[in-house]
This record gives sequence, C-alpha cells and structure tokens, in this order.
Amino acid sequence: MQADSLTALYDAMLTGVNQLNTRNGVNVLVTLTDGQNNKSKSSWTDVIDKAIFLDIPIYIIVLGNVNKDTLQIISDR
Repeated sequence: MQADSLTALYDAMLTGVNQLNTRNGVNVLVTLTDGQNNKSKSSWTDVIDKAIFLDIPIYIIVLGNVNKDTLQIISDR
C-alpha cells in the first residue's frame, strides 16, 4: 500500500454506512485510515448521525499521523 496526500475519509465512511444499510444480517463498518481527512464534502458529524440513525457501529484502525481525537469520537458515538 502506498498513500498519497488526499484522503476523503468521511465521504468514504458515509458511503460504506449507506451501502451496509441495504444488506441483511449484522452490519458493522471497519475503517482503515492512514491520514488526515482533507478532501471530504461530508463532515465527521454526518458520519455519526447516519451511523446512529441506521444503527451501524463503526470501528476504526489508524496507521500513521491521523486526527485520533475526531476518530475516537466517531467510534465512541
């Protein structure tokens, strides 16, 4: 894996939550990130609100220099 400088993390997480909503069974979003969100049109609060509404837990694995405080808030909520 090789990272570049642009990460639309919150957009990707929101897309994942929305895709899980159409699936049967137990739905959980596992996110692996290696950087700061710096390209999303969505906010981290959009991700939280949608995941809570759809009752989909989010687990986050971080690699490198990330905004751990915000990602911890997402996971906790």
